[in-house]
Amino acid sequence: MLKTSSSVESRVIFKVFRFHGYNLSSGKGSLTYDENGKFKASDIKGIISLLEAAQFRINGEAFLDEALSFTKPELQSIASQSIDPHLLNTLWWKEENMASKFPYMRHILVEVYLRAVGYYFEPRYARARYMYTKLAMMWELMDDTNDAYATFE
Repeated sequence: MLKTSSSVESRVIFKVFRFHGYNLSSGKGSLTYDENGKFKASDIKGIISLLEAAQFRINGEAFLDEALSFTKPELQSIASQSIDPHLLNTLWWKEENMASKFPYMRHILVEVYLRAVGYYFEPRYARARYMYTKLAMMWELMDDTNDAYATFE
C-alpha cells in the first residue's frame, strides 16, 4: 500500500485505483490495526472509509473481508447510539408484527425514515417525520401488495 499521512487518505487512494481497474494491494497498514491485531475504531470517517474500501474487495482478500465484517456492526452500533428518539416511535411497525403479516413487503422502514429526515430535518418537525414515515410505509405496503397479487389482463 502507498505510504500516506492518514489511514483515510490511504483508503481513498486504494478506492480510486481499484475503481479504475488497477489491482492495488489492500495491504495491512499500521494505521488500520491496533497492537492486538484488531481493527481500530478511532473515528467515524475512518470506519466509513474502510467500509467503502472493502466494497472494492476481490475474492480471497481476507483483509478486506475482515474489514467488511468489522465495519458493518461498528456503524450499526454508532447509528443506534445516535438515532433520533422519534424513530423509535416507528416501532409500531414491529409491534403490529407487520413483517410476518406481509412477508412479501420490502423492509425499508429506515430508508423511508431517512427520506423523511431529508424533508423535515429540523428538530421541531419530529412529528411530521413520524407521520410521513407512517404514511409512506402504508403507501409502500399498498404498492408491494399490488406487485405481489395484481393480475394482468
